[in-house]
Amino acid sequence: MAKKDSISPNPPKELSGITTEPERFHLRVQLTEKEMLQAAKNSASAFIEVQNLEDQLSGIKAKFKSDIEAQQLKMKKSSMLVEDGYEYRDVECEWRKDWGKGLKSCTRLDTGEIIKVDMKIEPSERQSALSMVENVKTIETK
Repeated sequence: MAKKDSISPNPPKELSGITTEPERFHLRVQLTEKEMLQAAKNSASAFIEVQNLEDQLSGIKAKFKSDIEAQQLKMKKSSMLVEDGYEYRDVECEWRKDWGKGLKSCTRLDTGEIIKVDMKIEPSERQSALSMVENVKTIETK
């Protein structure tokens, strides 16, 4: 049913015993070719804009998802550190070799803790030590 819109401020007109009274109804109107073309252009523009906005939204969602995952990984690593109370790191150490006994020990330089005790000095290590001593003697005699 058509929508009635009573916005007539003008009083009814009388024409030879017949009165007319203006009134508006919301009725179907066939579009012209120009109006159809404009509606098609508007639809195409809106479609393209929707696609652009959806692409932007996808990008934003992916960025936020990546940021959230990075923070979750940090939380996990930190939680594991707290739970375990330690982590593995590269630590400077020093080998102490007792050539007389043929044994070596390794000490952490950060804590002084001995981490390897009385290990046998390998023959290849003895050879490289002898080579160093010979080099030092050669330099001293020059």
